Amino acid sequence: MKKEPEFFWLSYNLLEISWKEGINEETLLKMLPIKAYLLKHLSTELREIRMGYHRMTLHFKEFISEPIDLNDIMQLIENAETVKAPPRKRWYIPVCYSSDVAKDILPLSSSKRIPVEELVNEHSQREYVLFFYGFLPGFMYLGGLSERLYTPRKAVPDPIIQAGSVAIGGHQTGIYPMDSPGGWHVIGRTPYRLFDSLRKKMPPFLPGDRIRFCPISLNEYYMLRDNTELSLDHEVM
Repeated sequence: MKKEPEFFWLSYNLLEISWKEGINEETLLKMLPIKAYLLKHLSTELREIRMGYHRMTLHFKEFISEPIDLNDIMQLIENAETVKAPPRKRWYIPVCYSSDVAKDILPLSSSKRIPVEELVNEHSQREYVLFFYGFLPGFMYLGGLSERLYTPRKAVPDPIIQAGSVAIGGHQTGIYPMDSPGGWHVIGRTPYRLFDSLRKKMPPFLPGDRIRFCPISLNEYYMLRDNTELSLDHEVM
């Protein structure tokens, strides 16, 4: 049986740390305190740490020709495993599932032979975990999608998916923070603005936080969309 985590030097300044493959909250909760601990104790050596579902890549500063000894890193990780993870939050995000703002919900309902109301319930009654950001600033990769709603990405991406679109891609769901090309299936839209480049506003959600989608009507969507200071309900877990 392989010992976790495993270590791989990808280059002289990129070290990959890998756990068991899969979208797994237990693995995420192991990785988060390790990331925080390494950033604190290797602050002068590291440029950044990038996270995936089961991998963490340590990017050392370019001027380091020989990164610190791997045994030192392994010892830091052992120390980090004893550190208590910071409290997480549960966020409630309003989402309109009307076909007026969710262009793929009717085709998806038809192809999967799931009535729209049932599809909405299946998606909104689950709780999702934020694993990491990627693809776009503020784009959340959320795990916890029902197997019943698993849908491969589109073979031909859409040229534009509107900001706030809630979509399904493979085993994941997420929200497009800005207008962007994309290959995920849009089943809803939130009036909440996840990303504002002019105000340099980033989402308040942190990896490890949980997300709940709360269905709203089309009228509620338009009313909330015009509220530039819309805040979200949340609670500490």
